[in-house]
Amino acid sequence: MLTSLFKAVHSIKSSFLHSDKNIFPIIFLRDDIYENIMDSDKSKWMDFGIYISWGLQKLKELIAYRISKAINPEGDILSYIEAWKTISSSLKLNKNNRTYEQIHYIWLLTLNRPRDIIQYLKICSEYAWRFENKVKFDSENIKKSERKYSYFLKGEIRDELYSTYPDINNIFDVISDIKKQYFKKNEFIKFYHENMILGKVKDRNPEIVLSKLFEFSVIGNMSKSKSIPIFKYRNSNARLFINELLCVHRGLFKSLL
Repeated sequence: MLTSLFKAVHSIKSSFLHSDKNIFPIIFLRDDIYENIMDSDKSKWMDFGIYISWGLQKLKELIAYRISKAINPEGDILSYIEAWKTISSSLKLNKNNRTYEQIHYIWLLTLNRPRDIIQYLKICSEYAWRFENKVKFDSENIKKSERKYSYFLKGEIRDELYSTYPDINNIFDVISDIKKQYFKKNEFIKFYHENMILGKVKDRNPEIVLSKLFEFSVIGNMSKSKSIPIFKYRNSNARLFINELLCVHRGLFKSLL
């Protein structure tokens, strides 16, 4: 169906190429879905493609735009700092003897997508407004929001994986059984087989399951040469080194405790 969609768009563009009608269809598609399409014309499609990457700076610009429009749809776009000060009482956050920019701390807990950041800010605002009667959230509200956001992220990933793995909730339980954010392949295989015997997960190769979890950034790799985990959402070309130390995504971990 997706292949047909690409061909239909190409046909429509060709039909209206010399027309006075401004019909210019555009396909928006996640890169991980695009990678799974098999077609002889696939390489040609990318000649007309633009890869959209949401770095922290771009997300700051998006936040500033959304807040500015929420304040006044016809008004000027505030700078990021001006916009942030309208929703938060500070710019910095302290945790474990480290100081973070608040947005950077939130960014580390997400998959770096606009909807992730927006959802986290909504949760923070809800905590501040409903439970503390404050018009702005603070660093403590951000920390308290981690668990609720974690369940949101788990639900997002569960919905995406359900068609492939209907027992995805039980696969999440396998990770919960390990009770660690960092683990080795053999630990996952051990608990997977135990749950398989109990009929909680289907009889399949646990290493293939780990590969799928890596593809959806549930887990990442702790490379020997780097001190930070490698995740697919940060690098679309990343591949799983299954014999290296594995790591549950920081933002997902609290929902698996």
